[in-house]
Amino acid sequence: MAGDLISFDEEVTSSPTSMPSTIHHTRSTHRDSFSELASMMKAKKSYIHTVPPASPPLPLTTSLNGPRPANHIASEGSISSPLARRPRLSDFFFEPISEHCQDILAQHQVKNGHEDIFHNSEASMWNIRKPSASRPYKEPFLIPEFELPARNGLTDPPSPPQSLTDSASAFRSEQEPIVRLTKPAYDKMCKSLEDTVKENKELHTSLAAHNRTIEQLRHGDHEMSSQLGKHRYQNEANKAQKSAMGRALGEKETTIQTQQLEIKELMSKISALNAKVEELEGMSDETNYLRSVIESYRVKHEGADINIASLKSQHRYDLSNLAAIKDQELKSIKTDYQHALAELAATKNQHKHTLDDLSTTKDEFKNALIRLAATKDLELESVKEVHKYALEHASAAKDQEWGEFEQSHQRALSKLAASKDCELEEAQGIIRKLKLDVSELSQQILETPHAQVNSEAQRDCAHEQANGQAKQEKFIRDLRHQLMDERIKVVDLEDEIEVLREKTKQIDIDDLQAKLREKTSECDRHRSHAKTAEARLKHSQERLLHITSNGLSLQGAVHLVKPHADSKLPRTVHSCTECYGKNMECDDNTTCRNCADSNTRCLRWRCSLKHKLGDCPFTPCKFPHDSQGWLMLPQDRPQW
Repeated sequence: MAGDLISFDEEVTSSPTSMPSTIHHTRSTHRDSFSELASMMKAKKSYIHTVPPASPPLPLTTSLNGPRPANHIASEGSISSPLARRPRLSDFFFEPISEHCQDILAQHQVKNGHEDIFHNSEASMWNIRKPSASRPYKEPFLIPEFELPARNGLTDPPSPPQSLTDSASAFRSEQEPIVRLTKPAYDKMCKSLEDTVKENKELHTSLAAHNRTIEQLRHGDHEMSSQLGKHRYQNEANKAQKSAMGRALGEKETTIQTQQLEIKELMSKISALNAKVEELEGMSDETNYLRSVIESYRVKHEGADINIASLKSQHRYDLSNLAAIKDQELKSIKTDYQHALAELAATKNQHKHTLDDLSTTKDEFKNALIRLAATKDLELESVKEVHKYALEHASAAKDQEWGEFEQSHQRALSKLAASKDCELEEAQGIIRKLKLDVSELSQQILETPHAQVNSEAQRDCAHEQANGQAKQEKFIRDLRHQLMDERIKVVDLEDEIEVLREKTKQIDIDDLQAKLREKTSECDRHRSHAKTAEARLKHSQERLLHITSNGLSLQGAVHLVKPHADSKLPRTVHSCTECYGKNMECDDNTTCRNCADSNTRCLRWRCSLKHKLGDCPFTPCKFPHDSQGWLMLPQDRPQW
């Protein structure tokens, strides 16, 4: 049976150089009996069958058990003998692969781009080739010392029956190695090949995705490094500015302190000099007084030398006493000056401490200014809307005031024009009356041309009427002049009103434009800040999504968060950590009653996706919560 499965011919073993470079087989380094047997079989000569000529009747052969006929030995080697070998199952097992299977394998290799696996050199152990149509018949091997016995039966082997098919030999040909596979093994090999191709494609896609993510991370790291460099440069510049300002402030403070000290020293010197001047003035007054006394004594007592000597001695004594008193006063002044110097040194040290306190307060003030700037930026947005509303309201009020002023001015002008028109009508009526009187008088004069006016009363009356008429005409002319002047004044006032209106409008427009420019610059600045904040937020969200694998690591997670005072919690909200740990009843307020009484932080459970990403895409979340992410109980709390 060993001959059916294993071939020890020279064609089976191929040189190592004929193997493809892509296949690496591990070989054992030790030699066993099987390899020695294989080498011995290789050294054996090939079996060649030679047809002997017709032989005479078989002679008897000698053997250990006695003489035997030679046909008995020949019958053992013939095909017709019952001892002849029957067809083996391994022949059917090692049948070559059909052409249809080979075509399927070739198509699969072409589709998947792996056709080069089965197209290596002729010595490849994976080559699948068709066997030769027929194997040459080999004669049996003859030992030289013995000769072939004579045959009694058929010399040629009988032809096999039609029902039996020629099976290919299990041994390989002399030219090419052939691998024979069973159908299950072939199907398994094809399936494993398809699996490896699919895995290769998946690995290529995953590798490309990983490369893209690596490039994105490199780009993000480059952007972050550039932003960090900018911020570092800004911080360094701010530090340099702050240090320069601090040095300038320190120098100014030192100069101020030195100047103050110099001023104090000068003032002390001036006060000392003033005191000395006063003392010298007092001494000069005393000397003058003494001189005057001496002169009086001299005048009174010119001959009294003794009295003068006594007075001189007394004066010297007084002067010595006065000098001693002044020396004591100078000593006391020196001691006071030393005490003042000591106090000045103490004040210097105290001032240094105050400077240190001032530096700390400066830092605190700077921090407070930064916080104040942040709050002012927040307040500015609210002030903008208020200012816009106020500007609109003020513009509407101004327009209303200007309309009311124009209406009042027009009413006043209309009243003035009506009054002037009334006065003109009255004057015209008077003029008409006077003309009528004049016409009547002229008619009377014409009717009585020959009448003589004898009475002086009539003459006086005529003169009075003429004078009154002249006065009335003069008054009318004056009224006309006044009316013209009033009209001119009205026109001038209207012009001034227009000029003032234009000026006020221009001033208001300029102020509004300046305020508008300021507000637009502030809006642009805030808009740029908002854009940068949005960009940073978007970048941080992208990084967060990338780090959390699109929220995969946050799924099924919760955070402890303190609710805002204005937030509204659901009625069935989960208990806070304090009440849950103490097994106490909890309410739905932002700060429950127990936490408010114990003055502790009231922390609630919130969905991590809602808290970090702002949205929970899973409507049936692992933990039930409301739209704001606060965890809720599946049912109401039981009231015990």
